[in-house]
Amino acid sequence: MTKVGDREIVLREVLLVPESETVTFEVPVGEFEPLRVRIAFAEGSSNGPTNSVGSDPRFVIEYETPGKDGVTSLINLENGAGGGAEISCVIMTFYNFNTPYGQTLQAPQLVADVSGGKEVTFLATVYKFGKIFKIEFQFMIGDSL
Repeated sequence: MTKVGDREIVLREVLLVPESETVTFEVPVGEFEPLRVRIAFAEGSSNGPTNSVGSDPRFVIEYETPGKDGVTSLINLENGAGGGAEISCVIMTFYNFNTPYGQTLQAPQLVADVSGGKEVTFLATVYKFGKIFKIEFQFMIGDSL
């Protein structure tokens, strides 16, 4: 078992991803069902396409939740929606993480709460080499931030 502070690392990966592709995987969260995750990379802003030259990097987490009549809903916790909702997939998008020197999330990002007061958090560094992204990431479980 590897820990960062009091947080146990439950998954760590280094992946090369063509710029038009997404990454999908599951994160083990103890005795609970694995957390489904999709990672995407985009140029522009999270509010729609813009000229990416000079655009600041931005990381956004959204959640797919099972909706009524089997229709999937997409929520963003920044808007105050979805606290306590059942999550069918976590969608992480890196906007304008496009330098060969790499750009890093500067603090653990809260992904989900699990019972017992534990939180699933995420850290990553993203590089872009031509038409390929390299992402190094880790998911951790531990006490509240």
